Amino acid sequence: ASGTTFTILSGGSATLVTPGDSVSVEVQFAAASEGAFADTLTIASDDADEPSVQVEVTGTGTPPPAPEISVAPDSLGFGEVQQTLTAQDTVLVRNDGTATLSLSSAALASGTVFSILSGGDTASILAGDSAAVVLQFAPGADGLVTDTLTIESDDADTPITRVVLSGVGTPPPAPVILVTPDSLGFGEVVENTVAQDTVTVRNAGDAPLDVTALSLATGSVFSILEGPTGSVAAGDSLSIVVQFAPLAAGVETDTLTVESDDATQPSARVVLAGTGVPPPAPEISVSADSLGFGGVRTDAVAQDSVRILNEGTADLSLSSIALASGTAFSILAGGDTAVLVPGDSAFVVVQFAPSAAGAQADTLSIASDNADEALVRVELTGTGIGVPLITVTPDSLGLGAVAIGAMTQDTVTVPQRGDGGSLAHVAGALG
Repeated sequence: ASGTTFTILSGGSATLVTPGDSVSVEVQFAAASEGAFADTLTIASDDADEPSVQVEVTGTGTPPPAPEISVAPDSLGFGEVQQTLTAQDTVLVRNDGTATLSLSSAALASGTVFSILSGGDTASILAGDSAAVVLQFAPGADGLVTDTLTIESDDADTPITRVVLSGVGTPPPAPVILVTPDSLGFGEVVENTVAQDTVTVRNAGDAPLDVTALSLATGSVFSILEGPTGSVAAGDSLSIVVQFAPLAAGVETDTLTVESDDATQPSARVVLAGTGVPPPAPEISVSADSLGFGGVRTDAVAQDSVRILNEGTADLSLSSIALASGTAFSILAGGDTAVLVPGDSAFVVVQFAPSAAGAQADTLSIASDNADEALVRVELTGTGIGVPLITVTPDSLGLGAVAIGAMTQDTVTVPQRGDGGSLAHVAGALG
């Protein structure tokens, strides 16, 4: 009817059809766009019953065959890869269209650490088929790296397809030395004795650690008793036993050096320190180096005491406590031998009992195992005072008869005491 989309290619002219014969009419459909189309083919003849016959002609216009590219994934992450290693992954290029897809180029923006191993050449991919682009990541340093894979094709809608590539370079396996403690104090150690302690060398890395040497800066009073060198597996450790043997009193220091193949810390150092102290010893101390009792009557006594203290660090043995003469002075208590622990004390009680008038002296000697002062002396002094002796003459006095109102007198004599003492007071009374 319209003849725009549908046309008669042959059989459209008038013709004579003999009985039993037939003719063909060839119709062409040429859609100019997508969608449904319809027309009517009219055949006119000299058939008296049906002079005109109509045939409905329909068709649907569809797009012409074309390629359609798709890639998976649209971004490719390689994760963490050690500097000295490589990693590979694949981008799949698929033709989801209805015609052959032609790949004209596959290239990287920089191509420094990423590279195309295969699939980077031109290629043709049939409808429904796919091709692989194999990529490699070879980081040369630490850190995040990115690049872009660009694929060019004859896909009219998407002539250029891009895939973002990323990866992180990490250091290669390496040993990491960890020495604990970093300083080792032995405290106080008695001279000519020894003390031991341990230094631990641990491999905190992820590759074997090679301990190559152990040394001391001076090695005079410190020494290495045990210290194997060699390989230490990742996560393992070894022990170094160090000894401190002071020869004299005073502070001592040294440095232990541990050498290994740790690139960042090839030499690890531990400071060693200790103090030599004298061996335990007693130290005697007395509360007074002299005792003065002053004046004491010959018929009386006086007492005083001396305190003995152990100020040392070992037991003090008192082997003897004695007086030089022991005449006017005597030891009442504390004269026996004894052992005083450090900080403890004992008392020696001394009595002064003069038997005659005049100055008296003696020496209290205390013997012990104090190496510096084996014998301690305490000087004792006192003065004896004589007892007064009184005589009266006559021992009775008769005054005879005396008249009332008169008086009479007589004399009583009190002489000087016979031992040289004096009378402080003489008093009399009549009753």
